[in-house]
Amino acid sequence: MRLGVWSTAQKGRPSHLQHEQQQQQQKQQQQQQKQQQQKQQQQQQKQQQQKQQQHAGLNAAECTSGITPTLPLSASCNAGHLINGIAR
Repeated sequence: MRLGVWSTAQKGRPSHLQHEQQQQQQKQQQQQQKQQQQKQQQQQQKQQQQKQQQHAGLNAAECTSGITPTLPLSASCNAGHLINGIAR
């Protein structure tokens, strides 16, 4: 650490300024990461809703064939039907 501080000080640039810049860069990176995560979550939620809506339109026989593999069969059926029928 001290070697780095000496070299920046010798260049005529105070080391604490550089440190502040580094902190700002870290903050910006963290904000960008948060935004990306939020976008991904929103996209995933949209995709899940679309799958469930498609699923809800099917009859019971197709429902049991397990078109939405992420949930247990009965749960995926019920979730799809609830979203289409009662919730909206």
